[in-house]
Amino acid sequence: MEAFLEGLQREGFSDQATVEAYRAFTSFLLGHLLLEVAARGADLGPLDVIEEDMDESLAPYPSIRRLKSQLREDHSAIEFEDSLENLLQRPALIRTEV
Repeated sequence: MEAFLEGLQREGFSDQATVEAYRAFTSFLLGHLLLEVAARGADLGPLDVIEEDMDESLAPYPSIRRLKSQLREDHSAIEFEDSLENLLQRPALIRTEV
């Protein structure tokens, strides 16, 4: 995760753009993984999330530590809307490419 965040910032992404790109990438990846495990019959029930202060364990990861509060924000509704809009536009793009 640290390498991904640092890579985006080396390419000129601002902190806010880095967080948004990270969210978009992980939303896509999580959706794809959920589809794969659901296709194999796995239980997709809710998970218990343990919140604990991890500042010490994040010491070797300065990007994660610096962006921690932004990365914790829940923007799932906005991400869903953006992803749905992109998905709906994709067939038109594919049609013009073929």
